[in-house]
Amino acid sequence: MLDGSLRDVERGAIIGQLEQIERQAGVIVAARRQSLARTAEQARILPLGSHFWWEVERNTDRMLQHIRSAAADLQMIGLGLSLQATAAQTQGALLGRSRKGADLLKAVGTGTQDARAQWRALATTVHGRCSEIGSVSDGRHILRNLRSLVALEVDAATAHIIPGLLALDSASSAAQARDASESSGQNPPLQMIVRALPGGDIAAFQLQSAAPPPATPAAPDCSALAAARQLQATSGLALASWDDLRHAREQFRLRDGTSVRDFTNLTGFRHVFLVAPSGACLFGGFVPPTHATALRQTLAEIRAALGT
Repeated sequence: MLDGSLRDVERGAIIGQLEQIERQAGVIVAARRQSLARTAEQARILPLGSHFWWEVERNTDRMLQHIRSAAADLQMIGLGLSLQATAAQTQGALLGRSRKGADLLKAVGTGTQDARAQWRALATTVHGRCSEIGSVSDGRHILRNLRSLVALEVDAATAHIIPGLLALDSASSAAQARDASESSGQNPPLQMIVRALPGGDIAAFQLQSAAPPPATPAAPDCSALAAARQLQATSGLALASWDDLRHAREQFRLRDGTSVRDFTNLTGFRHVFLVAPSGACLFGGFVPPTHATALRQTLAEIRAALGT
């Protein structure tokens, strides 16, 4: 805990370390902003449509990589801004109100708003471009899967990261309001909470006052995307036509309500589908008999990790 008993030399050392953290976090934020802008431009100009479905599949995979890269950039921007806000508030607890601390908190709020605007623009672009994922030679209707995967990726990143940026913006605004209203300026420092989310590689973050102890918010559930990623990685799995969904029967449900359905056709090819609670198909794939064991193992892992 920070209190008034710190000697001046100790106080000075801590402040110096906090300033170094704030500067390094600022470098990270600036670099990730540039990276996010480059990725957004790549997503805007990447060709998606083609006369051949296999070229579309390759281009869509590149789009998915762009979305994941942008989500990682947005995550790091949020974490960097959180560190800056934490440093500003901790310095305020040591020194009382300062113009530098107030300016930094204001910059953090502006930074979160800019980052959200960048992501909204990227998400709008990607959703709009999904209609371009098409081919005249799509005999297996696999492009439906690709369009769905792109939408799932964007929506999952939005659900994981944007609430953290909103919380950071609100916490920074609240800290500025307290600084303006309290004569002492001895506000409790903000603290950053970072936790991993099940079934994904994106961390959620939140910034709250250290007093009272912050409550941990419920994590957004994106089980469908996590399951689709696992299925895609299954040895021998190919994307399936959604026309075959009518033959499938439900085996279990994921935490977010997604239905996992499967069937095996007369030639021994096992099909699996992910169906949203609304009834819309999200993903479909199949494996030949030689890879049935691999798919069975994947489904068991999905059920254990993501099932109800």
